[in-house]
Amino acid sequence: MIIYLINILLLFIWKLIFLNENSKNGKKIFVFLGSIQWFILSAFRDLNIGDDTQRYGMMFYQETARTWSQTFSDSYNILTGVTKGKDIGFMFFQKLCASINGDYRFMLIVIAALLATSLGVFIYRNSVDPFFSFLLFSCLFYSFFAITGERQTIATSLVIFFGYELIKKRKLVKFLIIVFFAALIHKSCLVCIPLYFLINKKITNLYLLCIAATAMICFFFRDALFSFLASGTGYESYSTYTTGGYTFTTMFLVVAALAIMFKNNMLNSNNEQATHFINALMLALCVLPLTFSNPNAMRIVQYFSAFLMLLIPLILQSFENRYRLFLTFSGEILLVVLFALQNPVYYFM
Repeated sequence: MIIYLINILLLFIWKLIFLNENSKNGKKIFVFLGSIQWFILSAFRDLNIGDDTQRYGMMFYQETARTWSQTFSDSYNILTGVTKGKDIGFMFFQKLCASINGDYRFMLIVIAALLATSLGVFIYRNSVDPFFSFLLFSCLFYSFFAITGERQTIATSLVIFFGYELIKKRKLVKFLIIVFFAALIHKSCLVCIPLYFLINKKITNLYLLCIAATAMICFFFRDALFSFLASGTGYESYSTYTTGGYTFTTMFLVVAALAIMFKNNMLNSNNEQATHFINALMLALCVLPLTFSNPNAMRIVQYFSAFLMLLIPLILQSFENRYRLFLTFSGEILLVVLFALQNPVYYFM
């Protein structure tokens, strides 16, 4: 755990140095340093760190042993239904990495670079408090995005971290192209398509009531809905997904309640993205009941919950100055304490 705590301490030091009015380009430098830190932690972790790291390593070396002709042939057979399989895009990604460098570590470096770059862009362009955003990532989201699901890490980096810029600019065709290619790596990212069409939905009381009703319906039909969404993604065969659970769900509901309570403050703050973040939260709330059917549904929730890294700092900013500093500091301390209580393990390669 000491490595993770050093990572957080460095973020705090960079905050003091760069995130102030006297630091020119301070935000850019801070985000760059934070991204570099997470690139190092993700790329050079021990292969025992991360539930799926060794499994993906076995898949990589199996792909390395095959020829390009075999990869194309297997992909064609999967597409035509001759053989069972999924996510042919990841097969080609592994094969391309293996062709450049036959060491599995190289593929981890490529994925970490994609994650760190896209995460840095996501936070730099959209967060009102980069430090709090990186702290949220370091305490809540790192285990999922940085060291666990490699296929879904790629998909999230493309569809959410990079794709959000296309959503903001209303570039539907380009967004769908990215989703299509990401879906070849992990089909689950198709659930992100509604985000494009709902991102600018006006936040009204009637709309919030409809979301609440939808969440209740999803809860009552959670088993059937999860089976439908999991079909073909492989979720149904995953081991139980433990990241999040009741702690994450409770935090999620608390954030949702605060977002609704202070939505007027945020929507009137001249930050047009407040509507985007709240709508992403609403979509996550509709999917959250499925986690009571199968904890692996949290993997679907995570696509939308990435916006919590932007929404929570915006909620804190909506408070009056006399309360904001205290609440922000209290939130930072709470995150670190809850993180430390989990006692996560980390080793370098």
